[in-house]
Amino acid sequence: MSNTTLSSAPIKQQPIANDKRIQNDYRIIIVNDDTFEEVVTFKVNRNSVWITTGGVVVSFLFVVFSIIFFTPVKYYIPGYGNHLNRSELQILKIKTDSLEHVLEQNAIYLKDIKGVLNGTTPSKRDTARMHISDNEIYGNDEN
Repeated sequence: MSNTTLSSAPIKQQPIANDKRIQNDYRIIIVNDDTFEEVVTFKVNRNSVWITTGGVVVSFLFVVFSIIFFTPVKYYIPGYGNHLNRSELQILKIKTDSLEHVLEQNAIYLKDIKGVLNGTTPSKRDTARMHISDNEIYGNDEN
């Protein structure tokens, strides 16, 4: 056994503030593998990386949305269509609604005709009774 003692007190490290970590400079070097020649060198910090990444993402989204909205690619989006299809769709919807209305009226008419032919339609009686003599009905003017 060794005579080493273990200390239970943790070693306190000085925390690096986020502001200092963002401002730390880093160097990115691209080297030619065959000749070990430096091709490109970038001096960056975390802040510039975030700004560059955000700019690239925003630019990419701008290009994609521009392609979609300013070219005929937008017609391939489901439900978008063009103005001719929309107006044609509205005309067809109006025709369909009118045909449904006519179909409902025909169904009511046929139901009423079946009721009359079967004798199940209740008939309303005329409550205003007229007093007409047989002479007036048959055209004999003997009065």
